[in-house]
Order: sequence, then structure tokens, then C-alpha cells
Amino acid sequence: MSKDRQRALFRYPTFVAVLFVYYLCLTQICHATADNNNQLEMSKAKGAVKRFISDVSSPIVEKYEDLPPKGKFATGAFVGITTTRYAVKTAVGVMKLTAAAFLISEALSFAGLTKVDLSEENEQIVKHIKNSVMQGVEDCRVKIRVHLNPEKIRSRIAEGVEHDKYGSAGLVVGATAGLLI
Repeated sequence: MSKDRQRALFRYPTFVAVLFVYYLCLTQICHATADNNNQLEMSKAKGAVKRFISDVSSPIVEKYEDLPPKGKFATGAFVGITTTRYAVKTAVGVMKLTAAAFLISEALSFAGLTKVDLSEENEQIVKHIKNSVMQGVEDCRVKIRVHLNPEKIRSRIAEGVEHDKYGSAGLVVGATAGLLI
């Protein structure tokens, strides 16, 4: 990494810190939602995370609101580029890992190493584990469908564009640039 790029990264320590805090908060929310049996704890965790995010993000929002239109556009472009590049890298990594797992499983199957004779007791354990995993996948699917409802997403985008046209335009330009770079 060049010296100029390192200096540029250290000019935005608040931004990096906020991203880290958001990451920590999201992991706490995901951890809390994984425990469906204890709704009270989940409610407490969500409340604490929302208060923490509010306390951290309110000074940043105030500074952002004070920016001129060009500053909002530049900020949106920066966020668009960085998040798109991160999302693309993550997606490519997941696809590589999935492809490698598939190739390894096919090679093991072709070699005959995946055929295992299980006792009846072990078959019941495997069946129980499979059912538990499938129930977890179903719960996750339902939660994703509720939270990623297309109508909600459209209304949030429309609200965001109406509230901050320059930042939204910068975000679109940045996301496009992040995909092309």
C-alpha cells in the first residue's frame, strides 16, 4: 500500500471507527436473533444496539447535514465505491469457497469415500441434525423475507432519494464505479 493511500485512510479514522462499530452492532443483532427462545433478551439487545448506534451516528449525521451539495455527493460516491467493492469481494470469495467445496465433495464421492454405512442409532442422529438444520434455514428464510420485503426496500430508497438527492446520486455513481473498477 502506498504512503498516499495510507495517509488517506488515516484521514478518516472516524469513518473507519463507525464502520467497525456498525459491524459489531450487526453481529450482536444477528447473535441475538439466533436465539429464538429468549425474546426478552433479544429485545434488550436490539434496544441497546439502537441506543449505541444513535449515540455514535448522531454527530456524524450532523456533520453530514452541514456539508454542501458537492460534499454530500462526494461522500455518497465514496460510500458507494467502498461498499460495492467490499460486497463484490465477499460474493466472489463465497463463490470460490462454494465451488471448492463442491469439487472436493465430488472428488470424494467419485473415489467412493463418502459412502458410509451408519448404524440405526447414528442414522436417527443424522436425521435429527438434518431436521434441525432445515428448520434453522427455514427460520432464516422467513426472517430475510420479512426484513428484505421489496416494497419496504422501494419505499426506503424513495424516501432516501427524496431526503438527500445529492448523496443518493453520489451513492449510485460510486456503486457503479465500484462495479467497474
